Amino acid sequence: MKKLLLLLLITVSNANSQNLALNKPVYVSSVESPGTNAKRYVNDGDYSTYWASAYNDSEWVYIDLQDEYNLGELKIHWEGSSISPISIN
Repeated sequence: MKKLLLLLLITVSNANSQNLALNKPVYVSSVESPGTNAKRYVNDGDYSTYWASAYNDSEWVYIDLQDEYNLGELKIHWEGSSISPISIN
């Protein structure tokens, strides 16, 4: 079994790149510990916090960007744990 630990930063491709995911609605498959690893930490912009899933395979996170964008980059900041290959849709 694996758990997923991450913080996401999504930006558009322009000189004034901004984090499009910052504080947008987040949906997750599970939460390891709601108080310390809550889903709100996925995109809170704080690198000292993170969301952690339960110890299951096929865990996922979905962020509603609330609009369509031409993305310039997607940065995923993993906590120190290892994970299986990921899929970005």
